[in-house]
Amino acid sequence: MLKGIAIVMLASTLAGAGLAETETETFETETETEMSREIDSDLFNVAHLMMAEAGYTDSTERRLTASVLLNRVDSDLFPDTIGECLYQPGQYSTVRASGPFWWEPTEDCWKDAEDLLKQWYETGDTDLPENVLYQSRGPLGSGTYLISGWGQYFCYQ
Repeated sequence: MLKGIAIVMLASTLAGAGLAETETETFETETETEMSREIDSDLFNVAHLMMAEAGYTDSTERRLTASVLLNRVDSDLFPDTIGECLYQPGQYSTVRASGPFWWEPTEDCWKDAEDLLKQWYETGDTDLPENVLYQSRGPLGSGTYLISGWGQYFCYQ
């Protein structure tokens, strides 16, 4: 996906959902329609992941948690889309591939997801180094980058 174009589509999508104020544009091409659907899905998936994994913590914790997912999308070790990484068997215990998420995101989760996706679409960067690919309640991978105030380990591949 072209991240530079994607942010324009994200702003339009958020405005249509009443989550942001911006002018919207109507696009006619099939490719842009498909991109809009993908961005809707990205925002939905990231906000729901934040809620499921770190919903009642703070913005930093939610953004770090979702940063791991986005780092995986950019890594050669994981699938190439947010949905494929999120629903990969054995990866996120709070996500059920066979049905809906357990919890509906709070307004804070939607806002954090919007902000982090915007950053990622525009720069390709997350809130973590690109080789931090694991988040859990204990150490994983080749070493620990950070243990959050909420007890989550953010670990290198």
